[in-house]
Amino acid sequence: MHDIVEKVGQELKIPVKEEYADPQELDFAHQLFAMDIPASSKLTREALNWVPTHADLLTDMERYFK
Repeated sequence: MHDIVEKVGQELKIPVKEEYADPQELDFAHQLFAMDIPASSKLTREALNWVPTHADLLTDMERYFK
């Protein structure tokens, strides 16, 4: 999420800063969004013999900022 926010801030020339909230003050959706949950498509790729053909999200975002 950090990389996405940084990219949008850069392109829109908006300063971005990190802020931390007390998790006890966040509702469930915000707690879930704030969690550091690394994900990989490795298992999906192996199970389905899948090879992505599209760009990753940050690369794909480039076309919207041109």
